[in-house]
This record gives sequence, C-alpha cells and structure tokens, in this order.
Amino acid sequence: MIWLTLLFTLFQPQNLELQARQSLDKADKALTEARAAYAKHDLDLTKTLVQEMVTDLESAAKALTDTGKDARRRPKQFKLGETRTREMLKRIDALENEMDIDERSFLAEAKVKVQAIHDEWLLGIMGAK
Repeated sequence: MIWLTLLFTLFQPQNLELQARQSLDKADKALTEARAAYAKHDLDLTKTLVQEMVTDLESAAKALTDTGKDARRRPKQFKLGETRTREMLKRIDALENEMDIDERSFLAEAKVKVQAIHDEWLLGIMGAK
C-alpha cells in the first residue's frame, strides 16, 4: 500500500503555477541574500546569488509558459510574476548604485535578463488579442 502511494505521488503532475510562484520566492530570497553578501564585501557570493536569482526567474518563466495558459485571458499568475520582477528590478538598481563601477558588470547582465522576463510577462498581459 505504501509503495502504491509513493508511486502515485512521484508520477502525479506538478502544479506549474505553484512551481512558478516558488521559483519567484527563491529568486526574491536570492536577491536579498546577494545584497547582504555584498554588504559583507563578499563579491564572489554576490555573483553566485545573482546568477541563482536569474536561474530561478528563468525557471518561473518556463513554468508559466508550460502551463499553456494565455496571459491575457488568465493573467493572475503572470501579473504576480510581472509585479515581483518589477520590484526586483528596483532592488537591483539600488544594489547597482551601491556597487563600485568596476563591480557592476555581472549585475548589468542579470538586469537585462530580468528586464526581458518582465517585458515578456507584461506584453503577454497587455498585448493584442
């Protein structure tokens, strides 16, 4: 009986919207930790955490795309992602302003990727019918 329950839970389809939300939460947490790492002058950890944030956002975008839902007809999760990435962009700007000019290159690359994901979700919601 236990094996049957285990097999059922293993092969049960995952809720992609929940997976996207969890990825957004992980990305937000990674950005917070990156800012704390930079405050402690640990640039290597900051780079790693910023890359983790970008990876989490890309997985959230993929999960929402894999749902097959139209962002214009069912915008709830897409709007959540759009607002969260907008907030992250503001926080990335603040972190970028705190950094020295020669340390900003990796953050600028991450900012471009986050902006692209944000724009994709926003255009999906506001795009033509």
